Amino acid sequence: AVEAVRKVLVASPDNVDALRRLVGLHRAEKRYDEAIATARRLVELEPGNDMYLYSLAWLYDEAGDKEQSVSILRRVIEMNPQNGEALNHLGYTWAERGEN
Repeated sequence: AVEAVRKVLVASPDNVDALRRLVGLHRAEKRYDEAIATARRLVELEPGNDMYLYSLAWLYDEAGDKEQSVSILRRVIEMNPQNGEALNHLGYTWAERGEN
């Protein structure tokens, strides 16, 4: 499946649907470096999309980089203070760490 998506991206490197699918495939394989790089590309293409930014925060969390995840979660909440998923994620992260 990864190769099929990559072929689409060769023809259309800014294909958001293909990039989202690739993030999911890499995430399922726990290939977090590649998933993060692809998610960063999505954020570059659509910087106003708080859900793409939130997905990036989630990937950093799963990869074990809590500091980067928290930093991005704060950006998501600045962008959209009503993003309940980001608010919840940040709250749980702080609770797990005994912060705030």
